Amino acid sequence: MGWGMGKARLWWSEEQVSCEGMEEVHLWVNGPLLLIGAGRGATLRVAGLGKRRVKAAGKVVEVRMWGPVQVKVPAGCLVRAQRVNGPLTVKHLEGALHLETVNGPVTGQDVAAVQVGQVRGPLMLRRVKGAVLGEGPRGPLTLEDVQGEVRLDSPVRGALDLRQVAGDVDLTVRGNARWVGPLSPGQTVRLKVDGDLRLVLPEESDVRIVARVQGDLHAPVDTVGATQGRWETTLGQGTATLDLEVGGDLWLAWATEAEETAEGEADLPDWSAAWPEEEAASSRRPTAAEEERLLVLRMLANKRITAEEAERLLEALEGEG
Repeated sequence: MGWGMGKARLWWSEEQVSCEGMEEVHLWVNGPLLLIGAGRGATLRVAGLGKRRVKAAGKVVEVRMWGPVQVKVPAGCLVRAQRVNGPLTVKHLEGALHLETVNGPVTGQDVAAVQVGQVRGPLMLRRVKGAVLGEGPRGPLTLEDVQGEVRLDSPVRGALDLRQVAGDVDLTVRGNARWVGPLSPGQTVRLKVDGDLRLVLPEESDVRIVARVQGDLHAPVDTVGATQGRWETTLGQGTATLDLEVGGDLWLAWATEAEETAEGEADLPDWSAAWPEEEAASSRRPTAAEEERLLVLRMLANKRITAEEAERLLEALEGEG
C-alpha cells in the first residue's frame, strides 16, 4: 500500500488498515495522541481530526498525522512513537512501547514493556509487565506496579516516585525521590538521589541497606553505627539490597506508620512541594519555561513552524534550563 493523503477535515474520521503480517507501528503525530491496544485481530484503526498519511512497507506501518489522534493497535505489534509533539496517553498495549521522541507528558497503564528515548515532560507508568529501560525523562518520573527491571542510563530530571517495583532498579535522580513497597528476595535497588529520599517499607522487610547520606538520617531502627555519612543495616534476613547515595536527607518509615502519620509531621518530611500531584489544581500555574514550551507547541499545531524547527526550539529551551 502506498502513501494515502487524506484531506484536512473538521470532523472526526477513522481509517482502518490491515496489519496482517505487520510487526511494528511507527507514529509521527503533531498534537495529542491516545494510543490504545485493540486486542486480538489484524486491523489498525487511526482516527482524528487532521490530515493523515498511512503507509505500509514490509513489516512496518507508518502513520503521520496532525492531532488530536487516536490509534488502536493490534496485539503483538511493537509501537514506536518516533515523534509526538503533544501529550501521549497509552492504555492496554500488549506489545512493547518505544518512546523515541515525545515533546510533552506521557501517561501509560497496562503496557508490556517500555523503552524510553527523549521524553521532554513528566513520565507516569502504571502496571508494566516487563522492563522500563532507556534514558531518563526531562521531568518527573512515576512508576507503579512494574514487574520487570527499571534502568535508565541518564538521570531523571525531576522528582521520582516508585511504588511496587518487583525488578532490579538502577536510577539517578536530579531531585527528591520516594520508594514505597516491599523488596523481593534477591532484588537490588540502586538509587543516586541529589535531593531527599524517603523509603516506606513493610516492617517485616528482609533487606540490607547500604547508604551514603550527606544530610540527616531519620529511621525507626538503630542508627548509632552511622559514621561519616555512611550507614549500613540489615533488616530480617537481608535477602534484598538497597544501595543508596543521597545528597539530602534520608527518611525511613514503616508502611503502617506512614499510613497513620500525616506528611509534614515530625518523623516525615513535607513533600507537598516535591510532588505536583499533591498540590491543589487551582494553585498550579505554569512556569515561564513551561509557557515557552506550550507556545512552541501551539505554533507547531497552527503550522507556523515545522516539526524540525519546533524540535530545535525545544532543545534550545532545555539548554537554557
